[in-house]
Parts: sequence; structure tokens; C-alpha cells
Amino acid sequence: MQTDSVLYETFVKHTPYYHAEISGVRDGQAGEPLSYSIVSDDYVGIGFLLCLIVSALSVAKSWRFVCFQTKNLLRMPRANSFEMRETLNEMQYQAYFWLQGMAMYALLAYVVAKEYVAQEYVVDDYGLLGLFFAVIAIGFLLRYVVATIVHLVFFPKSERHMSSISRIYIIAVQGALMLPIMLLNVYYGLGVEKTLYVWSL
Repeated sequence: MQTDSVLYETFVKHTPYYHAEISGVRDGQAGEPLSYSIVSDDYVGIGFLLCLIVSALSVAKSWRFVCFQTKNLLRMPRANSFEMRETLNEMQYQAYFWLQGMAMYALLAYVVAKEYVAQEYVVDDYGLLGLFFAVIAIGFLLRYVVATIVHLVFFPKSERHMSSISRIYIIAVQGALMLPIMLLNVYYGLGVEKTLYVWSL
């Protein structure tokens, strides 16, 4: 306490810039708060990081199945050829890539809506992301149900089974490929038009 009073008496009291009679006033002009940006969102960054780690582990652990399914997509297997059954882990990996794909599509819809539709919405940003995720999940489910019904009507049982496996695998691959595309969009400024162009390839 003594040192504070000595400091006041020796320096602060005699400086021309000290005016005790003036209350503290902010110099300059108050800045505008930054608007929400998905680039600076910590939760989205953590989500991307977790998706990268889990995707790398999933592909590494199911590489044998990925190679087999890709080969079967590119050529028609013979009737008496060996059919590889998915293990429970491989089915879980495919389900994870489905979820990841839905999340990336929701993020893409959010970016498109923010850039082309409106900047402000009734719900907050996380609510908007959740809404897009729910709509896309319902769309994926309806697409799968309709495809299953069509295949029940027009194709025999063996072809239905192979078609179902291939359809699930293709959607899982789309989910896996959406991650690097959305990373380029969010963090490297790829832009919505270029993102949609790359995805359409």
C-alpha cells in the first residue's frame, strides 16, 4: 500500500495526462461486433477434426471391404463367384459415412443459404444447421425407401440384395468424399459454385 502511494506521489500526480476529475471515457469509436462466421466456429472446427480422424481410421480398418466393393461396382460378378459379406464393423463404418455425408450436405446447404438466400433467419445458426440436417436425413431415408420399393417390384431377390449393398456403399462413399470438398469450401474459400461443380464431377 505504501509503494502505491509513493508511486502516485512521485509519478502519477505530476504527469500532465492524469486528470482525476474526469471519469474514464473510451477513446475512439465503439467497434461493431463480428457477425457469425462458420470459419471461426470452434464447434465446426472440432467436428471437422473428429470427422477426419474417424474417417481415416474407418477407411484403414475396412480397406479390404472397400477394395472388394469397388471392384464389384466396376464389373458384374459371376453367378457362382464368392460374395463378401459385410462384418458388423464394416456396416458401422458405412453407417458412420452416411451420417457424415448428411452432416456435410447440411453444411453445404447452410453455406448456400447464407450466401444466396438471406443472412439472418428466425432460428440461430446451429438451429439452421440442425434443420438442414433433419431435412436431408428425411430425404436420404425417403430415397432409400422408394428405391427399395421399386426394386421389390421390378427385380428378383438376388439382384435386389446386390443392388441394396451397392446403393449403401455408394452413399457411404459420397459421404466420405464430401468431407474434403467441404473442408476446401469452408477453410480455403473454394466458393459455392466451385464446390457444386467439383461435387457434380
